[in-house]
Amino acid sequence: PGALLDFADRLSARELASAVPWTALAHLLPDDAAVYADYRARLIDSLETLDDCDASEFIDALAHRRDAALDQALDAMCASLHAAA
Repeated sequence: PGALLDFADRLSARELASAVPWTALAHLLPDDAAVYADYRARLIDSLETLDDCDASEFIDALAHRRDAALDQALDAMCASLHAAA
C-alpha cells in the first residue's frame, strides 16, 4: 500500500503508455510464493528502468527488448499456476 501511494501523484501526470502506471500495477501482483515474488520483483525492476522513457520509447522497449531472466521468471510463475489449477 505504501508503494502505491508513492505512485498516486506520478500517475496523474503520466501517459498510460509509460512505465509508471504499469509499475504501479506490478506492485499489485501477489508475492506470497517465492516464484510469484521473483517474477514480481523482476518485473518491477525491469519497468523501473523504463521510467524516463516517453510513450514511443516505452512501447518500443516492450516490443523489442528481451530480458531472459524476466522471461524465465514468467515461465516459472505460469508453470506454478498451471500446476495449481
